[in-house]
Amino acid sequence: MKKNFLFGLLFLIFFSCSSKNTNQAPELLSQADQRLVRGNELLQQGDYGEAGINFLKSYTDYSLSDDLIGCGASLTGLGIALFNQSRNSEAELVFKKAEKYFESSKNFEELSCFYVTKALILIENQKYDKALALLNQAKEKGTHDQRIMPAIALICLKTQKTDEAKIYLTNKNDSSFYFYVAGLLDFENKNFEDSKSNLEKALEIDKTKGNVTALAADLEALSNLFIKTNDNQKASDFLLRSIKINILTNKIAKANKQIERLKQISPDKTHDMNVENFFIELWMNR
Repeated sequence: MKKNFLFGLLFLIFFSCSSKNTNQAPELLSQADQRLVRGNELLQQGDYGEAGINFLKSYTDYSLSDDLIGCGASLTGLGIALFNQSRNSEAELVFKKAEKYFESSKNFEELSCFYVTKALILIENQKYDKALALLNQAKEKGTHDQRIMPAIALICLKTQKTDEAKIYLTNKNDSSFYFYVAGLLDFENKNFEDSKSNLEKALEIDKTKGNVTALAADLEALSNLFIKTNDNQKASDFLLRSIKINILTNKIAKANKQIERLKQISPDKTHDMNVENFFIELWMNR
């Protein structure tokens, strides 16, 4: 279960759209702000291609206005979009450029938010030491980013330091990320009722906010929980929902692995994925 990371949380990065140069080009900046917001919305929906286009356009507008924070925010969004399209080397180059903009802006809160975002991507790539270093840098700058402590707890879980993970979840917050990581910790400690409660809270928050990409991980985590509690019907239902989202967001390799798992846990051993794939295809082409 620890391998299932709520990568959808990377999409909840809403950097400041404000600019210290609004008197220079207010119309251009307004357009850039709108594209940045739209890019974030598309990230949540899992439409990475269109999100990337919007981020690239907003970056162009911010560049013309000499808005350093706007440039950094746009490139961060573009990097996330590229990463989710498995274009990791390109994403890394974009992130490096984004970091330079944030450093030049001297806005340490925005820089800290960037560090946390980058750390989450490093966690996804199993580069835990580098991720922890960035999270500690963000902590040192006194950021109010609520993702830091759950992110450190997640690293502890992934490195088999379950007891330490609990320490970083002491200060509860109302983010879906907090509830997701808390649910994973409860799962590891075999507190299945608490795990279910926390994961369901994460799922409900992500549904309410329309964070489609985060839902896939919430649903898969709940599926794993129901496997442990011997409720294969629910496990199968939740995993199938996760599969559909991963296909919709073009996470085909992930979806294929889940489909193989679904065949193993489905109470109906004759479960025909061809039927499901038919409806999935209709959904994708709606």
